[in-house]
Amino acid sequence: MIRIQLEAGLDLPLLPLLTEAMKSLPESVREDSLPDQVNSFILERFRSYQENAGFRHDEIEAVLAVDPQRLADGQARLQALQQFRSNPAAASLAAANKRVANILAKSKDPAADVVDQQLLVEPQEQALYEALMSCGELLMPLVKQREYVAVCQQLAGLRQVVDEFFDAVMVMAEQSELRRNRLALLVQMRQLFLQVADFSCLQG
Repeated sequence: MIRIQLEAGLDLPLLPLLTEAMKSLPESVREDSLPDQVNSFILERFRSYQENAGFRHDEIEAVLAVDPQRLADGQARLQALQQFRSNPAAASLAAANKRVANILAKSKDPAADVVDQQLLVEPQEQALYEALMSCGELLMPLVKQREYVAVCQQLAGLRQVVDEFFDAVMVMAEQSELRRNRLALLVQMRQLFLQVADFSCLQG
């Protein structure tokens, strides 16, 4: 089924189809969780199919981490991610995403709901915020059209400003409002990358 969908270019939403198909089953075997169970099984088969197709394990994990709802969409993300790895910015941005994910996971303080520009006191955090806002605007139509290669190219352009931010800015500042604002900035950065895949899954 996976090979047929991908080779035929079928763009089918998995979960709605599975939910609809369950309605035709006898009531005695229906379960609310059944569509999710079957969807998980299909994604596991998708994993095996892509491994056999030559994609790396961490690339597949990175894509599956964002829970693609269509196999064709997952395939497009994988192809873009594989191509991105040849970009000189790839290793640095993967490492930055790992660092961001770890900081957010270990922080005892919640991030602020939104970034407060008035609290961006360091030039490097101001530059990162501006770069993220600009990049986010560029990505919206590209993501909608599933132009993931182009999305990755835009994300690669963040390398320098991200590196400079981590070189100069102490995220876990002593002052609570600065700390929570910087965490919000990291959340904003992470959400941009998650529009393609979880780059923190990528290995060297």
